[in-house]
Amino acid sequence: MDHPHFDAIRRALESAEAATWEALGSRNPDRVEEAHRRVREALRLAEAVNEAPRCGGSGCSNPLPHKERGRPALFCSRRCRDRTRYREARQAGAV
Repeated sequence: MDHPHFDAIRRALESAEAATWEALGSRNPDRVEEAHRRVREALRLAEAVNEAPRCGGSGCSNPLPHKERGRPALFCSRRCRDRTRYREARQAGAV
């Protein structure tokens, strides 16, 4: 997966899992609260990914690839871009 937050989400989930196992073994309220905090953080990161912009291709809902520089992408891939432009040209009667 090439989303920039994927590694952060994976680390947050691993941390939350470890904290949850510790909390289950100790029955300590502080550890339970820490596990809950870590799970909330992982969910927050996952929600940010879910809100990522989507492809502008007809019938496509893939998230757009993250670009560090330049204009933001409009399509998830060249294939999707070409397919959409072909369909638009066909509907306009150009093809």
